[in-house]
Amino acid sequence: SSEPGSTILINLNNKEDEFLTDKDGNFTTKINLKKGENSYYLSAKDAAGNTGQKTSVYKIVFDNEPPKIEIISPTEGSVFYGQKQQTVAIKGKTESEVDLTINDHFVAVNDDGTFSYEYTLSEGINNLTIKVKDKAENATETSLNLAFNP
Repeated sequence: SSEPGSTILINLNNKEDEFLTDKDGNFTTKINLKKGENSYYLSAKDAAGNTGQKTSVYKIVFDNEPPKIEIISPTEGSVFYGQKQQTVAIKGKTESEVDLTINDHFVAVNDDGTFSYEYTLSEGINNLTIKVKDKAENATETSLNLAFNP
């Protein structure tokens, strides 16, 4: 909100636009974000033409694409034998700064998007569900089926 009847100046990604407040000094506007990082700030100008201070610069990241996930090893349908192969390293790559789980267990993702998780196989077919979610709540899910014969 601002003074009733004042002009609000919005600078979005270095492009300025203006709109008026209502009789109570309230304002609403829609902005079109570009993919990736967007920055904006506001200022107000009263009826006499006096411009107030700018707000802080705010940043908004627009991301509407789900993160990609690649399982590097092991491959789908791999079969492991004996005690020495009961624990397997699930290795892959995704985006950085995401939440990743394998069968609902949190897995740390490195700054370059790589990850590795030691998984202990049960006898028979092991169905693994790998989920990744970015900061914008976009999610991707994949599965990996591995077999273990002691």
